[in-house]
This record gives sequence, structure tokens and C-alpha cells, in this order.
Amino acid sequence: MSGHKTRNKLLFIFFFILILLYAFCNSSKYSADNQWSRYALIKSIALKGSFALEQKDCMSDWSFHNGHYYSNKAPGTSYFGAPIYLALYHLEKIFKFNPDALSLFNLKIISFFIASVPTVLICIFMYLFFLSHFPNLENKLLIVSAYSLGTLAFPLSTMLWGHQLAACFLFLSYYFIKISKKYFLGGLFVGFAVFTEYPSALLIPAYIVLIFFLSFRTGEKKSNYFFKNLFNFILGGLIPLTLLMHYHYTCFGSVLSTPYDFENPIFKDGGISTVDGLLIVGDYSQLMNTNNTFLGINYEALLKLLFGAKKGLFFIYPITIIGFLGLCIKRNYLCLFAFFSFLILNATLSLWEGGTFNGPRYLAPIIPFLFLEPVLFKKRWLSYLFLLISVLNTIAIVSVNMMVPSDVESVLYEVIYPGILGNIWSFSFVLLLAVFMLSLSYFENKQNLLLNK
Repeated sequence: MSGHKTRNKLLFIFFFILILLYAFCNSSKYSADNQWSRYALIKSIALKGSFALEQKDCMSDWSFHNGHYYSNKAPGTSYFGAPIYLALYHLEKIFKFNPDALSLFNLKIISFFIASVPTVLICIFMYLFFLSHFPNLENKLLIVSAYSLGTLAFPLSTMLWGHQLAACFLFLSYYFIKISKKYFLGGLFVGFAVFTEYPSALLIPAYIVLIFFLSFRTGEKKSNYFFKNLFNFILGGLIPLTLLMHYHYTCFGSVLSTPYDFENPIFKDGGISTVDGLLIVGDYSQLMNTNNTFLGINYEALLKLLFGAKKGLFFIYPITIIGFLGLCIKRNYLCLFAFFSFLILNATLSLWEGGTFNGPRYLAPIIPFLFLEPVLFKKRWLSYLFLLISVLNTIAIVSVNMMVPSDVESVLYEVIYPGILGNIWSFSFVLLLAVFMLSLSYFENKQNLLLNK
């Protein structure tokens, strides 16, 4: 019993420091249109009960339909952020502050609850997944550390984007289907993932197949058992689906119309366009080069998303290689499907780079699935080496600059590591916390050895 208490204390300290670390590294200061477009919708929902926005509030990330501007993002992030903003707004009014003058502060608070907290939830449920699925696994917390400190989940958890919230919903859905067998919750969470990031819909067929196989492992009337579970899954998903259809119909006149159908023309055509008398200038010609395609897939983009010095997942965060190979060795087809479906979709996009963020951010929602087969994490020297490189790269990115100009070819060697000296104090502090958290993983490992005897 004392062994379990000691481990629980270690876990509490780890997750508490993790949430403080994400809060300290909050990067909402970056003037990313992506953030402000979501923030504008948050304010409009909270204060006006409306989805219509002012174009200047969206910056370049807008959609235009029937004389009104809207955010060109899926609405989930803004829906969940609206109650937080409303609470902040009234508190600031009570203390006679001007909420408009505190926009950056409010953005940081909202991003903490919408991005940082969901990432910590992923980590907690990942640990619970290991407890249930791999009870004798010794280095559970080390793998959680690899995800939380050594992947693009870290920088994305410090900004108001939808990737980490969608990742949280997708992982919760998988957990409640695979481990808890609560199919209604599985449907509810995957529905909210789609509500937050549209590509999350790619995993719905995989989850239905998973429910099929799980149903035929248990139950007397197996076919009836499957349809009952599927019904619960669909019933759960109808709640966020109804909200999403209402949003589409209200803003764009059809439940099947999305913001992408009416978004700023520079994201489709580049060059100069005019919308509602507004001159829009954009030069996306290089990003939209789709000459190297096969079956609609830009294979050059696909390779750069994995191995490129600018956006490469395996290059910048090599610990993901260990996870990916584990999925291949154990033939985890669902997780491999999740990874390749997002990767291929990303490689079909004209703006496949995802702007100036350091890493392939469109892959973020499925990164947790890369860590669910920990077979190679037992090869200590290799996993430790890749973990060390990944954590150093990630901390350097968070400390120096998460948004690098698009003309930079090698993010780490041209911008990030040369910039450490100018940010040595923040780099050192974050590194110190990361080392402490990794040491907690070491002690948790020793505690698990004792408990497994």
C-alpha cells in the first residue's frame, strides 16, 4: 500500500509541475492570425451571442458569406473558450478593468484552459491506459514524459489553437472505447474532436471497426451486442454533430457547408483578390506548388513532413520514431491508420506546411497514438538518446521562437540553437524543470519495479 501511495505522490508532483510549466511557457504573445480569429469568435459568442465578426478582428483568417465575416476555423475551440471569456469579462468589469485593454491577458488565460489543460489530461489518461493495458510496464511515466516534453504537444499546448483540444477529445474517445467500454462517451468525445478540428472525422470509421471487434469478444448475442454499442456511440456523437450543423447552417446557409468553402481567397489562389470591396494581398505561390504529386498526394511534402529540417516530425522530434516503430512491430493497425490518414491528408493540402509553426502542426491530434505500443521504449539506450534529443529540441523551440519565417530551411540550426544565448535564462529554467520531471520518471520506474515483484 505504501508503494502505491509513493507512486501516486510522484504522479501528482509530475502533473502539477507539468501544468505549471505549460503556463510559464505560454506563447499567446505571438501575433498568429490563427489565435486571434478564434479569440474573435470567442468574444462574439460570449458577448453578442453571434457568430458574425469584424474582418479586422479575424486578421487574415476569415470566411465571408452573405455579407458577414466569420472565423475560418472549426468552432469547437471558440465554443469552449466562450464561457471562460465571459467569466473573465465580468470579473474585469467588477474590478473596473477594461476587458479590451486586457486582450492578451485574456488570450493567455483561455489558451491555458483550452490547450494546456487538455494536454495534461492526455498525459493522465495515457498513464491510465498503460496501467490498464500494460500493468507490468515499468517506465510508464517516462513515456508520458516523452510525449509531454519531447513532441510538438509542448509548444502547441501554450497557444490558442485547436490541435491539442482535438487531440484530447480523440484520445479520450479511444480510451473510453478501448478500456472503459463506454461507447456513448466514445462517440461524444470523437464528435467534439470533429467539432474542434474537422480532420478528426478520419478516425470515426476506425473507431467503429474497433467497436465491432470489441463487441465480438464479449457478449452472448454478439451481433446484437455490436449494434447496441454502435447505437450508443452514434447517440453520443449526435450531440456535438447537432451543434456543428447548427453553426454551419447559421453561418453558411447549409449544414454541409464549412468555413473552408467561403474562406479568404489568398488561402486558395494566392495573389491579389477583392472581397466585399476589400483588397487582399497574398503570396502563397511557393507553398502552393503541387507539381510533385501522385494521386493528389504531394510526395515531396509527405517526405518533408517526416524528415525535413524545417517541418519534419521525425527530424525535430525523433522520439516519435521509437513510437512509430513500436506500432509497426506490434501491428497496431488502428494507430497506424490514424497516423497515415492524417499524414496523407496533410500532404494533399496546398498549404501543407501549416504556416510558420516549428513542426507539422496538422499531425498534432494523432501524436498521442504514436506512444501506445511501448515495446521499443524498453531498449533503454536508443529511447533515452532519442528522448534527450527531442526534449532539448522542444525546450529550445519553446524558449527561443515557435514561429519561424517561411524562408528558413533548417529551423533548428539557423534560428533555434543560435538563439539560445539570447534566451539563456528561460531555456535554463525550462530545462531544469524538465530534468526534474524526468528524474521523477526515474523514481516512478523504480517504484513500479518494487510493485511488480
